[in-house]
Amino acid sequence: MPARWTMRSGADVAGNVQMVWTSETASALFSAGYTDYGDQASGHAAAVREALLRASRGKLVAEAVMHTPHPGGSSFTVEGLATDGSPRSLRIWLFPRDKRLYQLAVIARPEAVSEAEAEVFLLSFKTDN
Repeated sequence: MPARWTMRSGADVAGNVQMVWTSETASALFSAGYTDYGDQASGHAAAVREALLRASRGKLVAEAVMHTPHPGGSSFTVEGLATDGSPRSLRIWLFPRDKRLYQLAVIARPEAVSEAEAEVFLLSFKTDN
């Protein structure tokens, strides 16, 4: 994490366990987390993606299937709005591993974090499996 992090845990509306670590700098929010499902997480990725798009109040500007470093995942970029109405760029990675769906995100003003800087954070994430 690029700055001191905080951890939040809880459950979603269906009772699935969620863990999220966030780190905030002056210009961006960095987030890494996961949700544990009772069945294969790959079946939940599309619904989570749609929920993130709705929550961002933005439009999808790029999307790709991940081959490395997390095969079977997806990466997408959304240009959206913060709660105060100011523009935000969201770079999000979603990837399933068995019953766990990982989410990584970099949320910032569009010019605040370069693609290369975001990738340093995103590529630093490793799973046990």
